[in-house]
Amino acid sequence: MEAALLRDERESQRPLERSLIQAVEGLEPAFADALRAVVSPRRLAMLAGLLGVRPDADGMILNRMHGLALRVGPSLDDADLRRIRPYMESNVVFERIGAAQTLGALEDRPALPQLISLLRDDTASVRNSAHDSLRQISAMTMGPSHARWSAWFEREEAWWRDRGSRELGRLAAADRTTALSILCEAAHHRLYRDEIGKATTPLLTSTDPTIIRIALATLEGVRARGMELEIVDLLDHSSSSVRAQAATCLRSLTGQMLPPDARAWRKALTP
Repeated sequence: MEAALLRDERESQRPLERSLIQAVEGLEPAFADALRAVVSPRRLAMLAGLLGVRPDADGMILNRMHGLALRVGPSLDDADLRRIRPYMESNVVFERIGAAQTLGALEDRPALPQLISLLRDDTASVRNSAHDSLRQISAMTMGPSHARWSAWFEREEAWWRDRGSRELGRLAAADRTTALSILCEAAHHRLYRDEIGKATTPLLTSTDPTIIRIALATLEGVRARGMELEIVDLLDHSSSSVRAQAATCLRSLTGQMLPPDARAWRKALTP
């Protein structure tokens, strides 16, 4: 529903945006800045809709999109992300940088192969932007080696294709031994961390403290996102080892060093 509303709003605004951006020479930065000033996923999508209206303004728009994406986070639908990805192959350095930075801020996993290719770009600032985005999207900390990133990506894709997806599908109904084995294996694979996190989170309600602790360690290992409030609930668990593991996991995932108090964490994590 939200995606449909966003598309409807974007379509209704596009004629006005295009007429404005075409009307006056030099209008583009002021208009894009005005859109960026409102921190909203819809404003980010409106900026994406401006790409290609005036090709000479695309680099500036991508730059403004990056700034807004840093504040909004992953929020664009795939149609808008597809508008950005081709700019990683642009002949204009500023556009390659802007696209790499924006897609990193939006954590666009399909952009990873092109970002890895940009590690061999002739321009250092493009390579640096691609490396930063690779680290952001993957939660990996490797250096800017094209060979290492390529090998990692191929291994992760092969694991997911040949084993990972199937094993996670078994997780909900698995016996204790099998579940622990699947979790320990998945904890070492971050490319599909969202899928791993989604499959692992239901185990946080297990009656087995060991299952819960390994599930928490898996979420921490893959740098899972969006499960923080479910983890906060475990700060009130009857098992002291679960409470300790939950606090460690929260601090690692969020970077916040709060005491193991559920109320304090909920306040910090609730907008």
